[in-house]
Amino acid sequence: MSELQAVLMATVSPDISQRRQAESHLLNASKTPGYPIIVLSLIASQNPAHFPVKQIASIHFKNLVRKGWAGDDDDVTSGRYNKSSKADNNDTTPYVINDVDRPTIKQNLVEVRYIYWRRRR
Repeated sequence: MSELQAVLMATVSPDISQRRQAESHLLNASKTPGYPIIVLSLIASQNPAHFPVKQIASIHFKNLVRKGWAGDDDDVTSGRYNKSSKADNNDTTPYVINDVDRPTIKQNLVEVRYIYWRRRR
């Protein structure tokens, strides 16, 4: 978790080489089964040490889901590639969140939303 935090923080570094390296690391990590769940657990964390990176993790998670959650009618090859204008531009492997992770993500999203809703009341 601490490595993920460091990499996420590096994505907003003023040093362009550090940003590109972090973006490449996240791109490679996103291919690992269970990775979106790890990012979501960082977002849901109550640990005060995680607060500075939670917004970055939230944006990263949103992008993961947007790129990798092809609907039943969607063609997974229609633009959902592990491409980044700043990282490895030659990787055209379709990025899809696997079927094992999807129910866990759905359940945890509901729980995370409930936690934040309760805090605001």
